[in-house]
Amino acid sequence: PETFDLSTADTLAPFLPEDRRRFEGVIQRSIEDRTGWVIDGDLMRPSGEVVRVRSVGELLVTPTGEIDMVFGVFKDITADHALLEKAREQEALY
Repeated sequence: PETFDLSTADTLAPFLPEDRRRFEGVIQRSIEDRTGWVIDGDLMRPSGEVVRVRSVGELLVTPTGEIDMVFGVFKDITADHALLEKAREQEALY
């Protein structure tokens, strides 16, 4: 598999400002607590299209508590999010 050496700022740059701040906070707490994260947010592709993504991250922590590596993935959940919102709207009608 490919690996990338990106800074947090580089990774979060495409996110809309409000979501970027939320992601920064979640990642900072993850680093402080030595825990993983799952968070959803909107980012803007280079084409200008806004998509909803889910980020899942884990930290590889040494026995002494040092962070050795951060692993993370992003999944486009735009279609799933739209279906869930539509179901919520339909449910609100009843």
